[in-house]
Amino acid sequence: MIELEADRFMNLKYSEEDFRTEALAVKGEYLKNYSNPIQKLIERLRDVAFDEHTYKHTTMGFLRDIEVMPDQKDYADVFFDRWYRPEKSAVILVGDVDPEAAFALVEKYWGVWERGDYDVDIPTEPAPDGPRYDHIQWESPTQPWYTMSFRGPAFSTERKDMVAMDVLSSIYFSQSSPLYQSIVIEDQLADQFFTWFPDRNDPYLLLIAARLTDEKHAEEVRDRINATLAEMRTTLAPAQQVADTKSRLRYGFASAMDNSSSIGETLAAFVHIDRTPETINEVYARYDELTPEDLREMAARYFVDDGRVTLTLSNSPEMPGIDGMEALAERVDALREAADTGPDETLASDGPNAAALVAMAARELPTPAAVRPVETVELASASSPLVDVSFIFGTGAASDPTGKKGLAALTAAMLAQGGSEALSIQQIEQALYPMAAGFGAQVDKEMTRLAGQVHRDNLDAWYTLISGQLLTPGWRESDLERLRTQLVNAIRTGLVGNNDEELGKELLYTRIYPDSHPYGALNLGAISDLESITLDDVKAFYAAHYTVENLTLGLAGGYNTAFADKLAADVQQLPSAERNALVVPSIAPDT
Repeated sequence: MIELEADRFMNLKYSEEDFRTEALAVKGEYLKNYSNPIQKLIERLRDVAFDEHTYKHTTMGFLRDIEVMPDQKDYADVFFDRWYRPEKSAVILVGDVDPEAAFALVEKYWGVWERGDYDVDIPTEPAPDGPRYDHIQWESPTQPWYTMSFRGPAFSTERKDMVAMDVLSSIYFSQSSPLYQSIVIEDQLADQFFTWFPDRNDPYLLLIAARLTDEKHAEEVRDRINATLAEMRTTLAPAQQVADTKSRLRYGFASAMDNSSSIGETLAAFVHIDRTPETINEVYARYDELTPEDLREMAARYFVDDGRVTLTLSNSPEMPGIDGMEALAERVDALREAADTGPDETLASDGPNAAALVAMAARELPTPAAVRPVETVELASASSPLVDVSFIFGTGAASDPTGKKGLAALTAAMLAQGGSEALSIQQIEQALYPMAAGFGAQVDKEMTRLAGQVHRDNLDAWYTLISGQLLTPGWRESDLERLRTQLVNAIRTGLVGNNDEELGKELLYTRIYPDSHPYGALNLGAISDLESITLDDVKAFYAAHYTVENLTLGLAGGYNTAFADKLAADVQQLPSAERNALVVPSIAPDT
């Protein structure tokens, strides 16, 4: 493999016909990607935010660039000669290799690669002169988007600016943050909310994005984001929350290094900057140095009106009430004046800390009258710092009753995202925050997987939380309403409106199988059916299908025998019923 890759990097040749074919493939990829509103928003954002720097265009380029690409074979050869050179490259080998033998092979096949002498002057982007605003009118049905971005810092291993952005993003905008909880969980003003603060060699953008449940919520979402930004600029985050966030970043990094492919991708993301993996250690040294005062200072430096670009997207010609010109500085000044407590005011902590929440979730389970055997698949690895736990139930969309298509998906969502008897989902996410761990659901035709990954340091605390979700669900009406809305939006917008490829796959089922067949509906269900499903329907489906007889446990990583035994004992609390025996009628070939 090393010989083949070295030959390709040094001696790549292709015909003009092959080049034209691949250029057309790029156009097809562009059209597929940009049928998704968020991709189009990011493209427009870069175009609006930058005037001189090459960050103005995406890696794939604008459509006008792609359309003339088939005629640029000669320049492609020049590009290859300029940039595919050893001084611009790094070879990363990950896996079960003998380092000395591998290095010898690299030297043998890559050692003759000749250095180049091409360099380029990247234009310096002028200081931002915002705020700026633009709106995209989307032709096909979709949910509206409200996004706000700011000119951020360049990546650096010596300065704290960019690492501070990572910590601020996690504290103020992650799923456990008060802002996310208020606009997504509690008031359901948006069903997606995220930030994207990527590392770049030159000053780039800090993106905050919300997919609205209705465009009438745009002003309220804007105001809540601005209130959070003003809070970031004027108050100190609690020291414990800063410490929890540093813990979260470390555990999240460890969780991303659980296979050779992920390790290689992670290393590449850092090595390309300074051509050394030591960049990772330097970044985490800067995380360790961050203080609440640093975070407030960096927030005040970068989240400012001049550097802001607001973009909205909807089916309407404009977003009601939004012009992108509101003055964040006025809100900051008003907050400081109203607080009247000086510059060292500290943001109040919200409720019990993570350890207290785990203690609240702990419970003694009753001893079962009889122990039912549990099918378990194990792959223990004493050297692994990570533990993967899966609960596989023999039920899925094919088990949905007539008129209740989507019941399997909604039940799984209630278990993974609906909280337990002891804790709400907000409290569970708060407790999971420093662990960088979670609990998710995946529903197929005949299988439902509830699973999570956690560092073995936190295995007991994580399991205390998620086992409550599975064994003693909270069954809250507010969670049902929120998750039902998210599933409906996933069908109406995420699938039908924005993902032609996946929609095509799902529609194949409905063309091959009649409505009466177990495979004849979308895995997510039908919108009209979902809207009719009640909490009693969900509880009944849980009792009938989430049984020990229907369960297969999957365990992998650095757990011990005692933990495996505890899982097998605890799941005895699940209902009892005969194992699902789904009858799948045959379909006569359509002649």
